[in-house]
Amino acid sequence: MTNNHLKNIIHDIYESYEPMNHMSQRLFNEKTDNELHNILTKKTDSLEKSVQKRIYDEVFNWGPLESIRYQEDIFDIIINGPEDIYYETSSGMHQLKDSFLSSISFKNFTEEIFKKSQIMVSQKTPFGNGKINPFRVHAVTSPITKSITLTLRRHRPTVISLSTMAEENFFSTPQKDFLYQIINNRKNFLVIGPTGSGKTTFLNSIIHSLHHFERVVIVEDLSLIHI
Repeated sequence: MTNNHLKNIIHDIYESYEPMNHMSQRLFNEKTDNELHNILTKKTDSLEKSVQKRIYDEVFNWGPLESIRYQEDIFDIIINGPEDIYYETSSGMHQLKDSFLSSISFKNFTEEIFKKSQIMVSQKTPFGNGKINPFRVHAVTSPITKSITLTLRRHRPTVISLSTMAEENFFSTPQKDFLYQIINNRKNFLVIGPTGSGKTTFLNSIIHSLHHFERVVIVEDLSLIHI
């Protein structure tokens, strides 16, 4: 089934939903709304299960992002608009072949992200940061961008030891030994790298390599640091 066909089905579902006439109401993502559920079931009953799920996700969940949001090997999801979505893995940046099927769905998705991550944006402050597990959220809106832009950066729930990082070729074994030497001798050093290069992951590994009696002063978002 083509995207155009799916868009027509979504448009038909939204048009059949009576609260569409009251734009001040929150229209979608209300999973307890029996009327909307009934409309969706009626409109999709004859379709394949995979298509039914895709339409359900569009109305009630994260739309095209449902296929990737739980994949732990995806580090970043970049949403430049309803039809311009990318994700990053260890092999690099990839464009998502799927997209939001309606501007209404996209608007509802962004409103949900803003609400759950406690981000407030306006013409005066058209950017914000927040957190919605397991992601850090960075948002930019008009007038800086034409469309709402979101970056969802996955935050590792566990700490990787320096030894494990060496095994995964993050650095060599001699470099690992040198890092332990720096830590044990309390030397100063800088952690520098571009966005998404693993600075916070590396910092967490360093912190957990310290002796338990060491005093640590952290000037950072503590939600990102495991101490």
